[in-house]
Amino acid sequence: MVVLVYFIGHRLHIVNSYDQDVQLVTDVTSRIAGDKAATATLTFTVSERIYGIPVTTEAITVSFETRGSAKNKNAHAKVALKNVNAAVVVKASKPKAVVKGAIANSSTVWTATPQVRAFGKKVVKDQLIQAAVTKTGKTFNGRLTNR
Repeated sequence: MVVLVYFIGHRLHIVNSYDQDVQLVTDVTSRIAGDKAATATLTFTVSERIYGIPVTTEAITVSFETRGSAKNKNAHAKVALKNVNAAVVVKASKPKAVVKGAIANSSTVWTATPQVRAFGKKVVKDQLIQAAVTKTGKTFNGRLTNR
């Protein structure tokens, strides 16, 4: 499970070693554009590296307006996947974007289906990125968790 809390406008890069051969790499980019709507865009990416090679990379992005009549509205979500592991097929559900008050979030469900018996069982994970832009702060959190 990966859970993060951080400030919008900063980049985050974390490497967690599962063992000496496998690493989970977490990256978050976030920015608020200089456009009229001050559009906030956050991307939360988790990559699995085996022997230093990125094997599976899952990313989710949320964008929303933080200024004007559509403040903290008009959220959009998208996902991206890179999978070079032929032993498993990974698919994402249609991403959802929701805004409630000052909080915008984007979520998806990833399903990894084994193509060879040695891989094991099907894996299902939830990925979420959530952002809040208020007068007192600009923060986000994200998580990738097993079901």
